[in-house]
Amino acid sequence: MQTLFDFSKPKVQSLTPSAEAFEKVKPSKNALQRKVLDSLADFGPQTTEHLAATTGCDERTIQPRTTELKQAGKILAGEKRGTNSRGSSVTVWHLAETKPKTDADFKAILDDYLTPRMCQ
Repeated sequence: MQTLFDFSKPKVQSLTPSAEAFEKVKPSKNALQRKVLDSLADFGPQTTEHLAATTGCDERTIQPRTTELKQAGKILAGEKRGTNSRGSSVTVWHLAETKPKTDADFKAILDDYLTPRMCQ
């Protein structure tokens, strides 16, 4: 039995299945990244577990976003590690532009925060 193929009109697929899937989830991925950044801006440094709680999202959806944001240079891992509810040592995430670079920077931020403000 002989099979005939029609080569006159090549079938062109605009996107590969994985690229098509990426385009489909891209808006929700960007929204989750925004939630992580907003949460860090609002509540300060947090672990992935804390980010899940403050954003209202599942921890398994937050963890990949922290990896993407770290690779993009928008968040940084803190020098000190935190502990999650299971007792494991975990990364504490900081916004890249707000993380103190040195102990002196951290002290200045802390001193400013603890200084009583007078109402004028």
